[in-house]
Amino acid sequence: MNTFPPAFEQLLIQSLGDHTVERDILARYRRTCSILAMDFSGMTERSTDSIVYALALCADAIRTLRPLIAEHQGDVVTMEADTVFVLFEDPQQALASALDIQRSLRGYNATRTGRINDGDRNDPIHASIGLGHGPVIHVPGHDVYGAEINHAFVLGEDTARPGEILASVAFMDALGTPPVGVGAFLAADEAVEDTGFAYHVIVDSRP
Repeated sequence: MNTFPPAFEQLLIQSLGDHTVERDILARYRRTCSILAMDFSGMTERSTDSIVYALALCADAIRTLRPLIAEHQGDVVTMEADTVFVLFEDPQQALASALDIQRSLRGYNATRTGRINDGDRNDPIHASIGLGHGPVIHVPGHDVYGAEINHAFVLGEDTARPGEILASVAFMDALGTPPVGVGAFLAADEAVEDTGFAYHVIVDSRP
């Protein structure tokens, strides 16, 4: 179970009895940013064969992708199991990183022709990505909290298919017009019933 850093936890408890402390917390820890939540598919199935291999493959994929995150000024703030949370100053950077990640993984998987738990340990690994944008509480070196964090997590962890990028409405509103060759469409109503909120599906048609 994750716990709050002692100093931050003390401020939270103080705010219950003194509303002025809440203003102090917001002034100190609140920022508006874009959030990328990335989940690797197949990790549960791999873990039934070898948790070490599952973690090693995840670590190797992240090692490959870190330069793409850094190139777009992304800040990896936390990793929970096989889900990675990255913060960006603006949605253009977040989307560019997400698109580069998916394209890079296609190259990473080009020679990985095995299947999960076939004994060869040469199976491909795919990422599901959710994007959000809005105000968050960011405790540096620890964690990040906020409604759009939750939206990005639900989209990346529970909703997006392997290789897919989904984005919240708030993210698309902040983004404006996507880059040339990149489209977005609202998910169908029946899909929205599962998430409880509307979202967009990002389509990369660039050569």
